Amino acid sequence: MKKLFILFVFACFALQINAQPYKTGLGLRGGWASGITVKHFTNSNTALEGILSTRFRGLLFTGLYEKQLDFGEVKGLDWFYGVGGHVGFYQNRYYVYKYKRGLLVNEYPNNFVNIGIDGIIGLEYTFEEIPVSLSADVKPFFDIVYPGPSWWAGALSIRFLIR
Repeated sequence: MKKLFILFVFACFALQINAQPYKTGLGLRGGWASGITVKHFTNSNTALEGILSTRFRGLLFTGLYEKQLDFGEVKGLDWFYGVGGHVGFYQNRYYVYKYKRGLLVNEYPNNFVNIGIDGIIGLEYTFEEIPVSLSADVKPFFDIVYPGPSWWAGALSIRFLIR
């Protein structure tokens, strides 16, 4: 069993070869936190992704370090996972609607900053004929500074590529 596990680990690392389909991609992200996404590969299977999105009447900056791997036999289809962090700046009054016996429990002030950690996992398809990629991901996050709950966000992205 131990030898089978070691063989599996080596096979996973072998899949990482040639996972990079482009150098930089810039596009739009649509989902719970919609915005702009930039993904830049630092080598053949690692990338840095920056996301500028709107959430809770403010701006949220997210930075992620991602590993990108081939997804089996389908040419152009990769899967990726990663970790990073976010910082958000919010204005105007924002309410978290939690009711106990009909009363509002939490209310946050006019201006506040939100800091937290993020994860990401998803699929990305890069078209061979045109410089475009499509991706779908799930991005769980945990807010540390802002006293809110942990959430997850899903999104679809389209990026125009610089090869």
